[in-house]
Amino acid sequence: MPSVRSMSRFALSALGVTQSVLGLTHSPLIRQESSASATCSNPQLSCQNSSAVTDTCCFNSPGGALLQTQFWDTDPATGPDDSWTIHGLWPDNCDGTYEANCDDRRAYTNITDILKSYGRQDLVDYMNTYWTSNSGSAESFWEHEWGKHGTCVSTLDPDCYTSYQPTEEVPAFFNRTVNLFKSLPSYIWLSAAGITPSSSKTYSLSAIQNALADKFDGHAPYVGCRSGQLDELWFFYNVRGSLQTGAFVPADSLTKSNCPSTGIKYLPKSSGSSPTSSGTSAPGSSPTSSPGGAFSGSGYLNVITGGSRKGCIISPGTWYTSGTCATITAASSGDGFTLKSSKGACGFVSGALTCGSGVSSTIFTADGNSLQYSGSTAFSADSTASGSTQVKVYAGSGHPTGLTIEWQEILPPDTVPRPGLRAISTMIWRLAYTWTAYTTYLLLLLLSCHRSTASQDAQQPLQEKKPSKENIKQPNIIFVLTDDQDLHLDSLSYMPFLQKHLTDQGTSFQRHYCTVALCCPSRVSLWTGKAAHNTNVTDVNPPYGGYPKFLSQGFNKAYLPVWLQELDYETYYVGKLFNAQTVENYNDPEPAAGWTGSEFLLDPYTYEYLNATFTLNAGPPTSYSGQYTTDLIRSKSLAFLSSALASPSPFFLTIAPTAPHSNVHQLQGLIHGNFTEKSNIQSPPVPAARHAHLFSNITVPRTPHFNPDSPHGVSWISRLAQQNQTNVDFNDHFYRSRLRALQSVDEMIEELFTRLEEAGILHETYIFFSTDNGYHIGQHRLQPGKQCAFEEDINIPLIVRGPGIPRGHVSDLVTTHADLAPTFISLASDPSTLSSLSEKYAFDGQPIPLHGLLEAESREHKTEHVNVEMWGIIMSEGKYGSTLYPNHTYKALRVVGEGYSLLYTVWCSGERELYDVLADPYQTSNLYPLDHEATSIAFPPVGVHGNAYTPFPPPPPNNVSSTHSSVPLARLISRLNTLLMVLKTCTGRQCTHPWSSIDPTGDVHSLKEALDPAFDEYYAAQDVVEFGWCEKGYIPEAEGAVWNDVQAYSFDQGA
Repeated sequence: MPSVRSMSRFALSALGVTQSVLGLTHSPLIRQESSASATCSNPQLSCQNSSAVTDTCCFNSPGGALLQTQFWDTDPATGPDDSWTIHGLWPDNCDGTYEANCDDRRAYTNITDILKSYGRQDLVDYMNTYWTSNSGSAESFWEHEWGKHGTCVSTLDPDCYTSYQPTEEVPAFFNRTVNLFKSLPSYIWLSAAGITPSSSKTYSLSAIQNALADKFDGHAPYVGCRSGQLDELWFFYNVRGSLQTGAFVPADSLTKSNCPSTGIKYLPKSSGSSPTSSGTSAPGSSPTSSPGGAFSGSGYLNVITGGSRKGCIISPGTWYTSGTCATITAASSGDGFTLKSSKGACGFVSGALTCGSGVSSTIFTADGNSLQYSGSTAFSADSTASGSTQVKVYAGSGHPTGLTIEWQEILPPDTVPRPGLRAISTMIWRLAYTWTAYTTYLLLLLLSCHRSTASQDAQQPLQEKKPSKENIKQPNIIFVLTDDQDLHLDSLSYMPFLQKHLTDQGTSFQRHYCTVALCCPSRVSLWTGKAAHNTNVTDVNPPYGGYPKFLSQGFNKAYLPVWLQELDYETYYVGKLFNAQTVENYNDPEPAAGWTGSEFLLDPYTYEYLNATFTLNAGPPTSYSGQYTTDLIRSKSLAFLSSALASPSPFFLTIAPTAPHSNVHQLQGLIHGNFTEKSNIQSPPVPAARHAHLFSNITVPRTPHFNPDSPHGVSWISRLAQQNQTNVDFNDHFYRSRLRALQSVDEMIEELFTRLEEAGILHETYIFFSTDNGYHIGQHRLQPGKQCAFEEDINIPLIVRGPGIPRGHVSDLVTTHADLAPTFISLASDPSTLSSLSEKYAFDGQPIPLHGLLEAESREHKTEHVNVEMWGIIMSEGKYGSTLYPNHTYKALRVVGEGYSLLYTVWCSGERELYDVLADPYQTSNLYPLDHEATSIAFPPVGVHGNAYTPFPPPPPNNVSSTHSSVPLARLISRLNTLLMVLKTCTGRQCTHPWSSIDPTGDVHSLKEALDPAFDEYYAAQDVVEFGWCEKGYIPEAEGAVWNDVQAYSFDQGA
């Protein structure tokens, strides 16, 4: 049954309480601040209650703990030098987990105006000093904290108020947060214990915890570190009553510190404001406004609302989302600047921004990239622009939809590299694909004449014309890459065109794995051929991942498309490349390199099926509001295909739809440099209207591990509650939505093959189909999502069709995403150069033997291992999946050989898992720890010197051959531990041939050979894989012992 709290929220949605009513809050009259109307008689203490609580207006539900969280930012610094700053006030479920973004209807985007309307200018002033962000505006930070955490406090629900008026709960949340922060002067408390910021001193965790516990009623807060540097404090409270009026009682932390036990740095702030006279207990003075800046030259005026870009200003001065942004000219004037579009000067007519010939110029100023008028960056509109509707924009906050306007400079032509002759011809071909074949021929003929008569004007020497496609050896390659598609939930069976063109005509790799079950890290490994611990791109957002991390790690000059262009390929890409590639950073500091033609989806609209924004060849973002994203990707991909066909060069085309990923509406962009999650609303994938009626009776496969009666796994997974029928029904709907969203992808595949057949090049083209990671829905009681090491999340589709590929074949070779880049290079390059190229590009994977596949499958020694990695926080999806679980960091080892299939996982919490996947294909029975009732495991007998060994064979399990013997778990785990020790930091060939590092004598090539008892003493002496502490990203110091080749086995050790 849904909780009272959940029901009240959905009831609120049904009542239509939306932010549009906020027009009422901008009256100059001061509104009366109220508290909850509920009278709380003898409320129970949260997290300590002995009986169920039904009045969620007097008891925060579920759980009831509240955390006042603080930041210590040093570079860039925020707040006074002698004070911590506010992070937020967070509800907690009394077990270290929490809900987030509980009510999007109340995700207000004008906190300053709301507080001022209640006469709380004092609160705004204080927050501007002590509640600031180091990577964005304070206002956005407050909106994020309110939307993500404030809306999850049940005592602030609208039904807790008499005659509720929207926003009246907001002052109570911010007032309580600030008052708690004032009562927690962490800087002063630490200083009293001799713990002060220093560039040279370090401190122990116990010293920091004891100093704070001494002042916090004996309860130590959570102490957070980033790369060994003191970074966060979380003070936990149990509450008797409501947030508004209840008693806050200090409590022990529910989360284990991620800091090392010693050597913690507490660095001084690098550029904070001047110290205050009385630490955090003094409000301080109101900050002064920054002086107005200036725009100059030409640029676009992008509209920001809800924390993300949505359209821009067009030439009449109106807000529009479906057209081309106006080129605005800024010219210095007086203390600011004026703006002008092609229509004329820009100013305010009847309060609305207008550009035209009869308009008097208005003097504007700037705050950074934000447009200011009369010292304020606040603008507003009567509604949100969408489709073909233009909306007037007004100065100030007097209209329901709040927004800001940001300047995007257009570089002068002489700062942009001039295209060479090849680039010019490419542009002509790109234009030509929309014309008739005859027109295309004429253009190419003209180009040929230009080459012969005007070569002296070219910037570079002309290259010899390449042979026609009929004579070139390099094949064309097309890669269809979906997003979050499952293998084990049977989604491929609902794609008839994929079955027709790929499964039936190519080879399916049933043992293909991603090495990180998360979008961006998986894609970076795919495009670089490197393990995630070598890319150090481990998350979807900065600081640990996303497009900015991809750039900062230097991979923009060292990944597959760049290498393919070096091999004379033309390269094209349409769809999602990486997470956190946004409308702001798509070409800053540089656009994605290596693509002849590209149309990338951009955040924050990447996952909005009906509101996509693309950038064509690093040009200005273009919104396609109201158009279905997969259909757009299909048409754009086919256009690039036509362009590629007009060129004599071989081509590589990637088509990357977002289906069947959840539909995600991001409320805000990146929030704070140290806290990188985004506020968003996740909902089931949106199918094209023509597919919305399909599969009405289909449900998630009811396998033995679907919503089981008993919990599975370890860590937070082992504590999941069984889903009720309402939850299960929703997840079935979610599953059907995924299948429906994939139908447009399937139609795209049909049209793609039709085009290839019509062009006569299908026989010389390789087509790959895969996804970035798998997906679960209900298995092990999990809400929809990924990121786990279970088979549903890591074992993913890979289907290949092309010259020499067996048709209708299913391969049992173990392959990974790190193998794809080497495979593409092997197809594109001369075989004689492949070895040197692999060494040059430092691959951690190896080419899949597409030619000679059957021979490779019959070899005695085949690759059998996969190293799976994960870091940070996991957030499930769907209506019931808003809870975030920290410390979701693990190292996993998947081993699949002849007669055995295993999963071994080590968590940063110290917990471990071992599954015999042959005997337990749904991974429901953890064989770890060693005191488990199972003490051995069935295994095929082997001896590295030719003598099979049989330690103590019991009768084999019913589903295991009688040729199997029993191996003690302790022996098996010692081998798995050593193999994982090598793989967790492997590089190059060590990743594909780890047994050569463990046993250089060459006697061991597989796990079953390593199980010879002669090696027991050696493996028992090896370091154990374990974490020092949990981190949100790959921090080597946190990940324990590492392999050293001096540990390798020598024959003398076994003598």
